[in-house]
Amino acid sequence: MILNKQIALIPPSTFLQVIPHLPTHTEPVIQHRAFASGLNVLHTPPYTQAAFAARISGFLVLGGPKTTVEIAAEENLTVGLVSEMMDAVEMDGTVCRDDSSAAITGGGSGAISELRWWGNLFVGYIWDGPE
Repeated sequence: MILNKQIALIPPSTFLQVIPHLPTHTEPVIQHRAFASGLNVLHTPPYTQAAFAARISGFLVLGGPKTTVEIAAEENLTVGLVSEMMDAVEMDGTVCRDDSSAAITGGGSGAISELRWWGNLFVGYIWDGPE
């Protein structure tokens, strides 16, 4: 049995006008998200910032620090998109980056290291300065 599906093409300007109305007309709900870099994506509820942050926080607690590539593999997403999402989660204070490539080290080993993400253990703590 062959189903006859009609395909309609719309111009980008029309699509941009429709985006704000998607959450009320889609199941699951499709939402728009804009990142600081200018990247814009459409996503379903598991990829809201809160849901992603909670999932990543649990992943880091259970498995220890992870690279962006490891998180992308776990989430089955592109590295570029996960990088954007992790930057947003970091801004919320849920995770901390360990960018050991920026560390001052001696010995000239020339070793290349990757950025690793850790859960932020200091959430909620207020430092009142040295005594």
